Amino acid sequence: MTYDRHAVRALTLADNFAWLRSFGCTIEERAGMTLIDHPLLPEYEAWLFTRASQEAVAQLRRVASSGAEGIHTIYIDDDIATDEVRDIVSGARCDGRNVTVATQLAMRGWTSPVTLQAAKADEWAAWADLYSRGFARHELAEVDRIRWRLAFSAQNVEHWFFVDGGERTGVCQTTSGPLHGIYSFTLLPEARGVRAAFHALRALLGHLAGQPSRWIYFEVLNQSPLARTRVQPVIGLKRVRSLTGYTLQG
Repeated sequence: MTYDRHAVRALTLADNFAWLRSFGCTIEERAGMTLIDHPLLPEYEAWLFTRASQEAVAQLRRVASSGAEGIHTIYIDDDIATDEVRDIVSGARCDGRNVTVATQLAMRGWTSPVTLQAAKADEWAAWADLYSRGFARHELAEVDRIRWRLAFSAQNVEHWFFVDGGERTGVCQTTSGPLHGIYSFTLLPEARGVRAAFHALRALLGHLAGQPSRWIYFEVLNQSPLARTRVQPVIGLKRVRSLTGYTLQG
């Protein structure tokens, strides 16, 4: 299956929303904008501006002026950030970008000394523990246990362990939509490094390249293990969405 950029943008956004819902986020359309909320995780409380309709621009003005629903973070799709939109958020603090990249994997061998092991339903606690340790979320470990136990019951999300030398060294998640999203990719501090991350990624890509759909996507943050592998030019990843984050003042 071949998708153009417009289709990939729509499919990745819908798949991302499905992933967010898998661990307890609510997603609501409010006057042309999207409101994302989570009862336990403030980092998943935000407004999304992804459509430049008159209704959405008017809603953006209301949100920017009042912090509607008590949520003070806005993400704006750079593709539709007109001068008017930038002016509306000019008083907010810019807090970096969240970039979505995607590609259709080539039919090739993806050999790696790391193996990919599917997490069983009763291994949610072990998976959540590795996640919290990998992302240094020790103080939020209990919250992580709650949300990932919920995610283990979602039919559209698969959980994986990375195994190196017989030891579980990290975890990740994949989604099962038309495009496979890669989420929660992390390695334990003692197993970390560019080579280790690249080997883990090759193990994951080897699995995904054998699926009926070979399309993948993930979100790139500057300091993420995936970003440090410099894998983008190797497998032909293309940028499909860039969201600029803003925090409302006051």
